[in-house]
Amino acid sequence: MRLDESVRRTAELTCDDGEAFVFNHWHESVPLSPLDRHLLPLLDGNHDRDALLHAMVDLVRQNVIRIDRDDEELVDVAEVRHVLAGEIDAMPRRLVELKLLRIGERMSTVDRRRHSRTGTEQARKPFNPLDLINVSERRRGGGYLHAP
Repeated sequence: MRLDESVRRTAELTCDDGEAFVFNHWHESVPLSPLDRHLLPLLDGNHDRDALLHAMVDLVRQNVIRIDRDDEELVDVAEVRHVLAGEIDAMPRRLVELKLLRIGERMSTVDRRRHSRTGTEQARKPFNPLDLINVSERRRGGGYLHAP
Protein backbone atom coordinates (compact mmCIF):
# COMPACT_ATOMS: atom_id res chain seq x y z
CA MET A 1 0.00 0.00 0.00
CA ARG A 2 1.15 3.53 -0.63
CA LEU A 3 0.08 6.50 1.45
CA ASP A 4 0.89 10.16 0.87
CA GLU A 5 4.46 10.95 1.90
CA SER A 6 3.53 13.89 4.13
CA VAL A 7 1.16 11.67 6.15
CA ARG A 8 3.79 8.93 6.44
CA ARG A 9 6.52 11.35 7.54
CA THR A 10 4.29 13.10 10.07
CA ALA A 11 3.33 9.74 11.56
CA GLU A 12 6.98 8.77 11.72
CA LEU A 13 8.05 12.05 13.36
CA THR A 14 5.29 11.90 15.98
CA CYS A 15 5.65 8.17 16.61
CA ASP A 16 7.02 8.60 20.14
CA ASP A 17 4.60 11.39 21.05
CA GLY A 18 1.82 10.35 23.44
CA GLU A 19 -0.68 12.38 21.42
CA ALA A 20 0.51 11.63 17.89
CA PHE A 21 -1.59 12.89 15.00
CA VAL A 22 -1.50 13.61 11.27
CA PHE A 23 -3.52 15.93 9.04
CA ASN A 24 -5.94 14.52 6.49
CA HIS A 25 -6.82 15.87 3.02
CA TRP A 26 -9.33 18.24 4.63
CA HIS A 27 -6.59 19.61 6.95
CA GLU A 28 -8.26 18.09 9.99
CA SER A 29 -6.06 16.60 12.69
CA VAL A 30 -6.42 12.83 13.00
CA PRO A 31 -5.21 11.22 16.24
CA LEU A 32 -3.15 8.07 15.76
CA SER A 33 -3.41 4.87 17.73
CA PRO A 34 -0.16 3.23 18.87
CA LEU A 35 -0.51 0.77 15.98
CA ASP A 36 -1.14 3.55 13.43
CA ARG A 37 1.97 5.41 14.59
CA HIS A 38 4.13 2.51 13.51
CA LEU A 39 2.09 1.20 10.58
CA LEU A 40 1.48 4.41 8.58
CA PRO A 41 5.19 5.14 7.98
CA LEU A 42 5.50 1.69 6.39
CA LEU A 43 2.77 2.36 3.80
CA ASP A 44 5.31 3.51 1.22
CA GLY A 45 4.54 0.97 -1.50
CA ASN A 46 7.57 -1.17 -0.67
CA HIS A 47 5.89 -3.41 1.91
CA ASP A 48 3.29 -6.05 1.11
CA ARG A 49 0.80 -7.37 3.66
CA ASP A 50 3.16 -10.05 4.95
CA ALA A 51 5.99 -7.54 5.47
CA LEU A 52 3.63 -5.19 7.34
CA LEU A 53 2.39 -8.05 9.50
CA HIS A 54 5.95 -9.20 10.25
CA ALA A 55 6.99 -5.66 11.23
CA MET A 56 4.01 -5.24 13.57
CA VAL A 57 4.56 -8.65 15.20
CA ASP A 58 8.19 -7.66 15.81
CA LEU A 59 7.03 -4.46 17.54
CA VAL A 60 4.77 -6.52 19.83
CA ARG A 61 7.68 -8.86 20.63
CA GLN A 62 9.86 -5.82 21.46
CA ASN A 63 7.10 -4.45 23.75
CA VAL A 64 6.81 -1.29 21.66
CA ILE A 65 3.09 -1.89 21.16
CA ARG A 66 0.76 -4.07 23.19
CA ILE A 67 -2.26 -6.06 22.02
CA ASP A 68 -4.99 -6.51 24.63
CA ARG A 69 -8.17 -8.56 24.64
CA ASP A 70 -10.61 -8.25 27.55
CA ASP A 71 -8.07 -6.13 29.49
CA GLU A 72 -5.49 -8.92 29.23
CA GLU A 73 -2.32 -8.73 27.16
CA LEU A 74 -2.19 -11.24 24.32
CA VAL A 75 1.04 -13.22 24.43
CA ASP A 76 0.24 -16.10 22.08
CA VAL A 77 1.97 -15.26 18.78
CA ALA A 78 -0.78 -16.88 16.68
CA GLU A 79 -3.45 -14.75 18.38
CA VAL A 80 -1.32 -11.61 18.04
CA ARG A 81 -0.79 -12.32 14.33
CA HIS A 82 -4.52 -12.89 13.85
CA VAL A 83 -5.46 -9.57 15.53
CA LEU A 84 -2.77 -7.64 13.65
CA ALA A 85 -3.74 -9.24 10.32
CA GLY A 86 -7.31 -8.05 10.86
CA GLU A 87 -6.08 -4.51 11.58
CA ILE A 88 -3.89 -4.49 8.48
CA ASP A 89 -6.69 -5.86 6.30
CA ALA A 90 -9.04 -3.14 7.60
CA MET A 91 -6.48 -0.37 7.04
CA PRO A 92 -7.55 0.69 3.50
CA ARG A 93 -11.15 1.23 4.58
CA ARG A 94 -10.04 2.98 7.74
CA LEU A 95 -7.77 5.32 5.78
CA VAL A 96 -10.70 6.29 3.58
CA GLU A 97 -12.92 6.88 6.62
CA LEU A 98 -10.23 9.05 8.23
CA LYS A 99 -9.95 10.96 4.94
CA LEU A 100 -6.28 10.03 4.65
CA LEU A 101 -6.97 8.33 1.34
CA ARG A 102 -9.36 9.54 -1.31
CA ILE A 103 -11.67 6.95 -2.87
CA GLY A 104 -10.40 7.70 -6.37
CA GLU A 105 -6.74 7.26 -5.36
CA ARG A 106 -5.13 3.95 -6.02
CA MET A 107 -2.90 2.35 -3.47
CA SER A 108 -0.29 0.10 -4.96
CA THR A 109 1.00 -3.05 -3.39
CA VAL A 110 4.45 -4.31 -4.12
CA ASP A 111 3.85 -8.02 -4.26
CA ARG A 112 5.95 -10.00 -6.67
CA ARG A 113 5.77 -13.76 -6.71
CA ARG A 114 8.12 -16.11 -8.43
CA HIS A 115 6.49 -18.42 -10.90
CA SER A 116 7.55 -21.85 -9.66
CA ARG A 117 8.16 -23.50 -13.04
CA THR A 118 9.65 -20.75 -15.18
CA GLY A 119 11.48 -18.74 -12.52
CA THR A 120 10.04 -15.51 -13.89
CA GLU A 121 8.45 -12.86 -11.72
CA GLN A 122 4.81 -11.92 -12.07
CA ALA A 123 3.47 -8.65 -10.69
CA ARG A 124 0.10 -8.71 -8.99
CA LYS A 125 -2.67 -6.30 -9.91
CA PRO A 126 -2.22 -3.06 -7.92
CA PHE A 127 -4.31 -2.93 -4.77
CA ASN A 128 -7.40 -0.76 -5.03
CA PRO A 129 -9.24 0.01 -1.77
CA LEU A 130 -12.48 0.27 -3.71
CA ASP A 131 -12.38 -3.48 -4.17
CA LEU A 132 -13.12 -3.78 -0.44
CA ILE A 133 -16.06 -1.37 -0.40
CA ASN A 134 -19.45 -2.33 -1.72
CA VAL A 135 -21.00 -0.27 -4.50
CA SER A 136 -23.73 1.36 -2.41
CA GLU A 137 -21.16 2.81 -0.01
CA ARG A 138 -19.15 4.29 -2.87
CA ARG A 139 -22.01 6.61 -3.76
CA ARG A 140 -22.28 8.18 -0.29
CA GLY A 141 -20.17 10.89 1.26
CA GLY A 142 -19.19 13.05 -1.70
CA GLY A 143 -15.93 11.34 -2.54
CA TYR A 144 -15.08 10.01 0.89
CA LEU A 145 -16.59 7.23 2.91
CA HIS A 146 -17.94 8.14 6.30
CA ALA A 147 -18.70 5.78 9.12
CA PRO A 148 -22.35 4.61 8.91
